[in-house]
Amino acid sequence: MISNPSLRKERSPPSQTEVYVRNLPSNVDSNGLKSLFQTYGPVIDVRIPMTGDQKCRGLAFVEFEKEEHAKASLALNSKEFEGCVLNVSLSRNNRVQNEDTINERERKKKFKRKQEEFRKSDKQSKTVAFTKLPENTTEENIREMLSQDEAISKITMIPHDRCAHVEFKHIMDAGKAVLRFNNYKLNDTIISAAARSDLPSTLTEFAVQSDKPTNKMIPRRLMVPSNKIGIKRKSGAGSKS
Repeated sequence: MISNPSLRKERSPPSQTEVYVRNLPSNVDSNGLKSLFQTYGPVIDVRIPMTGDQKCRGLAFVEFEKEEHAKASLALNSKEFEGCVLNVSLSRNNRVQNEDTINERERKKKFKRKQEEFRKSDKQSKTVAFTKLPENTTEENIREMLSQDEAISKITMIPHDRCAHVEFKHIMDAGKAVLRFNNYKLNDTIISAAARSDLPSTLTEFAVQSDKPTNKMIPRRLMVPSNKIGIKRKSGAGSKS
């Protein structure tokens, strides 16, 4: 059956029984909001989007039984509530739009966190911690020990821990350094080398663990073919024990 367009009734606008509240304090709860708004009519539902630590994001949705009650509650607009000046408006079916905006912000935050975590992980994978160094080891000693074929971005000396963090430009060079210089003899001292991403949370914990015998394998991402390792070193840099 084909409907007659001339007899088609225009759709009535959806009932506006919900208000959108902004600029709320972070410690507000649904009971407090319900008490505030129900003076204008029966409140069906109060929904407060929360942060990860269970604090109000500064906004909420309050739904009334009737449209006239929702409109009456607009009297709260620009009124002070717990130290905050409220912004109250009819939701006008913007709940979905507002939720999409909130979700998009959360997605962006999560994506940014993942990017930062990836950059941090990538930097740690390119950084080798040389520990148990001889007393008074200098940055020049570290550069002399390492092959000139390995591009170095930065060397950070930590004298009180007898440690040096060497950041390489390429993860392959970091992997080769771990393979070549772990249990390496430098000036009659056996030193240790490990990628920062594989270290315990503290150098003290690492020092304790490295004194114990272990069969821990080198991470696969740091493994390189043996014919590509190379053993070029300047004279006087020490030799493998």
